[in-house]
Order: sequence, then C-alpha cells, then structure tokens
Amino acid sequence: MFSLATVSIFPSSVQLGTGLRRRKLHGAQWPMMLSGAQSALAGGFFIYSAALPAEPSIASVTGYAGFGAFYFMLAAGALGLRLYKARQS
Repeated sequence: MFSLATVSIFPSSVQLGTGLRRRKLHGAQWPMMLSGAQSALAGGFFIYSAALPAEPSIASVTGYAGFGAFYFMLAAGALGLRLYKARQS
C-alpha cells in the first residue's frame, strides 16, 4: 500500500502543477487540477492505511481508479468542447 501511495502522490503533484501552469494557455484544465489534487489526497490516505493493523483491501483502490477514469473523461470532454467552440468562431 505504501508503494501505491508513492505512485499516486508524486505524479499527481506534477499533474496538479501542470494543470495550474497550463490553465491560462489552454483553458479547460480544471479536471486535470481536480484529479491531481484528489490523487494526492488518496496517496495520503494510502499511507495512513498502510500504517493500520488491518490488512489492506483492493476495495480502497477501486474508488481511486474509478475517479481517475471519470476525471479523464471530464478532461477529454472539456478540451473537446473548447476545440469545437474554437473551430466554430
């Protein structure tokens, strides 16, 4: 569980920073920023869970993966809509 925390905290921090830097240039970066923040918080939860005496469960990871897929779809939709509007004008 600790290695999953490391894998979620570091890249999500980079993702959050990238979304913050790119929001003025590309717009529609809020799903990326939201996903990065949520993943960093999930990493903290995974570290906390690893310290508990109870055996870790796959159920704690399924929500993390599900939200990741949801944010990916939001980002694709937001950027696609922005591209569509730019082509219309």
